[in-house]
Amino acid sequence: MARIVLKTARDRNQYVIWGSIVDDIIAGPGDREQAIAYLVTKGGYQPVDAERIVADTDKRGSSDRSPARFGFWADDPLPRGQDDNGRYELPRDRLATYADAIGTGDEAAARTLLIHREHEEDER
Repeated sequence: MARIVLKTARDRNQYVIWGSIVDDIIAGPGDREQAIAYLVTKGGYQPVDAERIVADTDKRGSSDRSPARFGFWADDPLPRGQDDNGRYELPRDRLATYADAIGTGDEAAARTLLIHREHEEDER
């Protein structure tokens, strides 16, 4: 599973670790130092490399380096899973509020921030 560091908002010292398999926050929210510590302890990075990754995240909004560009400031929305009725998305500009809700254990408040997209039916 890819673990991507996302800064939740340009003007906040708040980061989350996003899991690409579960399409959700797998760690955080936390501050810059906690994001670096996560990368060192769970990601196996050296401190200098973890600091560079978080510095890049500060600039772009995301630590993702893949061609797909996941979670950058201008990217919208973040995939947030799916069910039988469709998929859920989180607008990038709602990530900080979503992280706050997840951080306090308020799943109901977090769910209200998601956009539900119904599966398109085949009309043939």
